[in-house]
Amino acid sequence: MTWTNKENTKAVTKDTALTVAKTLVTQRLNDLAKRDRAYQRILLYGEPKTGKSGIAMDCRTEEEIKDTEVWVLDFDNGCEPTWRTNWDSNPSIKILLPIVRDAEGYPDLTETILLSEAFVAMANEALEEGKKLKFVFDGADRWKDICFLAVSEDKRSTNMKFMPLLWGKRNKVYDDLMDKVLALNCDVYVITHMQDVYENINNPNPTGRIPNLGRNTFAAINQEIEVTKNLLPNKSIFNAKVKASKTNPAVTGKIYTILTVENGNVDWESITELQDGTL
Repeated sequence: MTWTNKENTKAVTKDTALTVAKTLVTQRLNDLAKRDRAYQRILLYGEPKTGKSGIAMDCRTEEEIKDTEVWVLDFDNGCEPTWRTNWDSNPSIKILLPIVRDAEGYPDLTETILLSEAFVAMANEALEEGKKLKFVFDGADRWKDICFLAVSEDKRSTNMKFMPLLWGKRNKVYDDLMDKVLALNCDVYVITHMQDVYENINNPNPTGRIPNLGRNTFAAINQEIEVTKNLLPNKSIFNAKVKASKTNPAVTGKIYTILTVENGNVDWESITELQDGTL
């Protein structure tokens, strides 16, 4: 092939690629215009045993329960008990416990990633086929901990292969999976616990507590809900407070009492705005 023909081929290929890209842009614009609302990207955070997983699994309206599935990627191993106790193991809620362990019981990062990405890919395929679903990522903090294996000397060590400042490798492993989840064309709920924050390395005492979450994940969140519990004599009250909402700023600061346990009686209250997408 002559030099001229090669250049022509490149030109044609570039023009063809641009045409394809324009078609994809048009499709995305049309898809966005057809939506009646933005997909929710909700962060649920708080201390253990406060009802975070229960809120996430209770994300469907009564009508949606008939035709919408909930897919749960559960690194925290906290959804199955709630699913069996409160949902009677309803098959419309699909839960994957993705952590794979080696013969010695340590997490296998490579195999765990493989299972997790396969689950997310299956959810994406279901959405492309026109199925309705909502997706829950439970245990973002546990996933971040497992990603430490990407930079540690070996599975038993707490020492790092790299300088402490070079967290990029761990963060990339963490972000690669989380980005795939947040790219799904459906409502997504991310659950995490709290972590201590410190003023500096010279002060060993915590100065506060914040959600244990990757920085890029936090930036992608549109709604934040803090879940707390108040234990009283013969009564426990569990509250969910909306800390922020890009889609409905008016609900910022609103407190929902989601669960009351008193003298053996259990009363669960759904968050309607979370279910119908108006949070």
